[in-house]
Amino acid sequence: MISHVFPPAALTLHTPRLELRLPTPDELAHLATTAAQGIHHPDTTPFSTPWTTGTPQQVASRVVLHHWRALGNWDPHHWALPLAAFHHGHPIGIQELKARHLATTHTVSTGSWLGQPHHGNGYGKEMRNAVLHLAFTTLGAHRARSAAFDTNPASLAVSHALGYTHDGTEELVVLDKPVRQHRLLLTRDTWTNPTPTTTTGATACLPWFGL
Repeated sequence: MISHVFPPAALTLHTPRLELRLPTPDELAHLATTAAQGIHHPDTTPFSTPWTTGTPQQVASRVVLHHWRALGNWDPHHWALPLAAFHHGHPIGIQELKARHLATTHTVSTGSWLGQPHHGNGYGKEMRNAVLHLAFTTLGAHRARSAAFDTNPASLAVSHALGYTHDGTEELVVLDKPVRQHRLLLTRDTWTNPTPTTTTGATACLPWFGL
């Protein structure tokens, strides 16, 4: 089994409505098609790297390549865990958890996307809280960071609902246009864990997270 040589493959998070885990190749293909069909309004670009621009084939390919690159470049001191979120067995989006030198910094960051048909159901909050549960209760993180543009109110709303506080702004240029990015910070002491989450397979992964 792949989990014998790469334990994160067996890591699974369960919330009341969702399951988060690494996708199989076929599930990854499904996610790529979902992203190609649209994950945000076409007049906005909510990512600092505008990977959702281009043809559907280009967008789908970027989803697959990003996933493979994250796992292929894995290092215990610099890793990104791109978990797929499943609802009733169907993959609906990606929730990523990242860290650099976690054992020293005790800090993680997150990023995510959902297929447009699944917006407005509270899944984004449930997905984010699931990886915060992993970070704060299992991985020993003290802080979690996030960021979102002015044009991404849904992401900002998730952060505020989970208790993140404002941590400054910065001006970026995306597709030759200026955008304001809000930095957000959540600490373990202020996190309320609003959604029950259970984890399986986490203990075997600790050395892979640099712990």
